[in-house]
Amino acid sequence: MKQFGFLALLLTTACGPGIAPRPPLANAFYFPSGIWFQAFSPGKEGYLYVASANYDKRYDSGAVSVVKLSSVPGLPAVGTGGLVPVELTNLGSDVAQVMIQSFAGEMAAYLTPSDGQGNPCFGTSDNPSPDCRIRLFVPTRAEGDLLEIVDARGSTLTCLHGGTNCVDPTLSLTALESVGDGKPRASEPIGVAVSSADADVLVTHLKAADSPPKTNMNLETYVVELSAINPVIGPSNFLSLGLLPNAGPSTSSVAIGSRYAYLSARFISAAGTLIYVIDRQSKVTDPTTMRSTVSLYNAGLETSFLTLESRGVALGRNETRLYVAGRSPDSLVVANILPPIGSVPNLRVARAVAVPDGPNQVKVIPRPPRGDLVVVTSSTAGVVSIYDDDVGRLVSQISGVGSQPFGIAVQPADPASPFPNVARVFVSDFGDGRVAVIDVDVVQPEKSRLVAHLGKTQTCLLQENDASCLGAP
Repeated sequence: MKQFGFLALLLTTACGPGIAPRPPLANAFYFPSGIWFQAFSPGKEGYLYVASANYDKRYDSGAVSVVKLSSVPGLPAVGTGGLVPVELTNLGSDVAQVMIQSFAGEMAAYLTPSDGQGNPCFGTSDNPSPDCRIRLFVPTRAEGDLLEIVDARGSTLTCLHGGTNCVDPTLSLTALESVGDGKPRASEPIGVAVSSADADVLVTHLKAADSPPKTNMNLETYVVELSAINPVIGPSNFLSLGLLPNAGPSTSSVAIGSRYAYLSARFISAAGTLIYVIDRQSKVTDPTTMRSTVSLYNAGLETSFLTLESRGVALGRNETRLYVAGRSPDSLVVANILPPIGSVPNLRVARAVAVPDGPNQVKVIPRPPRGDLVVVTSSTAGVVSIYDDDVGRLVSQISGVGSQPFGIAVQPADPASPFPNVARVFVSDFGDGRVAVIDVDVVQPEKSRLVAHLGKTQTCLLQENDASCLGAP
């Protein structure tokens, strides 16, 4: 992809005269949203990366924090948790963080495939070359609409341009607002995905771009595409989904396949689009050929189970299945991805399964040769559900996970461990500042259970003087 000049919005988190600095909490999460798990090889040291959204802007910025899981006192080994979850407020001695803009959304990562000498970075050693790292991408919706980029190697975090203040400078997705007609721009970015095969990064956004700015006219939604290796943003990095007749739809989440990318649509009408499809080879986004509406493919099902809005989206079954978190009514929509008709994949709804209120994110746990397990967070209900595609229904609903569960990260099952069939799932609890830890038996998923919470419980938004918000003014 041809790259254009770097456009950055220079911001500062310096406080004005007489205002004391309010750095983010160093040993806790605060409105956690995006989350990522990574280990260099199976069964070795695992690290959890968590974005704190700083939703009420109590602090000067949000943060990306890393927790070395083996250093968390009392965290049960995978498969050994008891029937009552343990509350672990001490995140250990290896916690580190960098500052990012507030209102963080999802998190995705690019893994360096080799160290430059031909040695693979992941899967063979727990002590790889210093050239091996993961690059984290976190869209943020506060001032500047920034795409935060953080390089991580274990517990060491560094902003893309060095240091620990990733807010200044970084990439703005609305830097062109004051240039020409104010387009292209991607206001309120929220979703992000990375293709490990070709280092392609796609970012979605909630608010359509108007032109001239602040007129609510000529609305247009974009997908921002950039390189994970050389991340710069210019006009050509914005792929238009076309002019919109009203304020919606907008895009929410994205899943990247080998050729096609699938974007969920948010804030839509009954006649609107549930899924957008983009051909990444040609970058074609012509609405007449590249916009795909799941609800058109099975009118009988959609008449009785009409989904008006979609959130999280994930690919499974060697890109033959698509899983979408739908709302109104709340459901997990399961679609088959059939060979293309022309240049567009043929999507057909297989089923829509009712899930607890407010489904948000979905994550697939592959288990070949068996069908996928799909983890769904329901933010309103405070429940994490597990769908088994072999039986076509929910097989587990885990309550007590916390307030407003959102992001999902998966530690795959380790065949060499004492519990070779147990994967570990981490869920960010946006509403109370914790991360829920769930052990999932991939053979008998109905036995999945909550084993721990990481972090201090915080409810500052609900109680202004809540003593649990340590360091709060």
